[in-house]
Amino acid sequence: LVTNLNLEEARSLYRLRMRIEEGFKDLKNMIGLKELRLKVKIEERLGRLVFGAILAMVVAAYLYPLALG
Repeated sequence: LVTNLNLEEARSLYRLRMRIEEGFKDLKNMIGLKELRLKVKIEERLGRLVFGAILAMVVAAYLYPLALG
């Protein structure tokens, strides 16, 4: 671990980080997310992502002149 913090502060923050990660891992296991897999194919996901990006650009292009005044 490389840091510019003093040793005790670095240990404390690293310990806290590990507790948080372990907590998320335990939570995922408890509610069954460990085995969760998306049933949507990658092509469909990519298509949705591209559609969302285009939609966001259209909305931004519409709102930009309104924001200028």
